[in-house]
Amino acid sequence: VHGRRVLRRDRPDVKDWRVPIWRELYATGAMAIGSKGDFTYAAALMNAAPAAWPFDWSLHSGDFRDPAVYLRGAWAADPSLSLGASLSRGPYARQDADGIPSGRDAGDYPQTVAGMDLQFSEGDLSVFAEAIWTRIEAPGVDDLELATWYVEGKYKVLPGLFAAARVAQMVFGTIDSHQWDRNVSRAEFGGGYFFTQNLSAATMLAPLG
Repeated sequence: VHGRRVLRRDRPDVKDWRVPIWRELYATGAMAIGSKGDFTYAAALMNAAPAAWPFDWSLHSGDFRDPAVYLRGAWAADPSLSLGASLSRGPYARQDADGIPSGRDAGDYPQTVAGMDLQFSEGDLSVFAEAIWTRIEAPGVDDLELATWYVEGKYKVLPGLFAAARVAQMVFGTIDSHQWDRNVSRAEFGGGYFFTQNLSAATMLAPLG
């Protein structure tokens, strides 16, 4: 099993493989949010982890036997700087998922996600950065770990004219001393011009690393 997973590194992209973290997660659950001074927080119980298949996002019987927990906190240090942290843990598969050994259930194989983010602005410069680490505990293989980060910035050169850049990287963990996928690095450069509030033009260059 380990060898097959490592060999996938050199296969063409397959769009129906599991995604470690979906950008949007339309799962089912409940959330509580609040704030105290410069600190804001949120906590949620959901029926799906960040790596769950989209067709598992809808509510099914038994989903909350082992719910996914989401926690979020953010602190506005001053008007120009805010810091945030996020944490999630819960099963990424349903109780009847294929591959789960007899006598075990989906709750024995959770996904853990931890992240930090920063937002800074000063004058004509705006910067946003985020780092995320995730571990998927899978039956029959070692834990699958992945770390990713990006930093992006935008600078107003002239009124209406801006330049932007973004660098990002994904670093995969190891299975039997081999990375379970190839690391990916990416840099993007762009710029644009706002002719009016509702009309702009932009261009971007994104060489792969």
